Amino acid sequence: MEVDAGMFEASVVLRVDNLDQTRATLMRQGVEFECSIQEIPGEVRIATFRDPAGNRLHLCEVLSRNKAKADQAHELAPGDCVTPEKLERYESRVSGGSN
Repeated sequence: MEVDAGMFEASVVLRVDNLDQTRATLMRQGVEFECSIQEIPGEVRIATFRDPAGNRLHLCEVLSRNKAKADQAHELAPGDCVTPEKLERYESRVSGGSN
């Protein structure tokens, strides 16, 4: 069976604190967005664009009602970095530990 690699597409989602500000900054730098900002009411706002290679990227702003849940679930805030301690706590939770 022959598979056309063009049939498959992956998307990257980047979480941002302020979608309007981030989108405006990227537009000033020449980024063209595919459409207007999309919103899932009460959940997230999303803006979509493509990088120079054609890969689809999404900027995602978690709305305030769900921000605390999302921060707790991912344990990292936007721009935060993974520390050995955070990685250890995550691995412990995934493996069923109590950390």
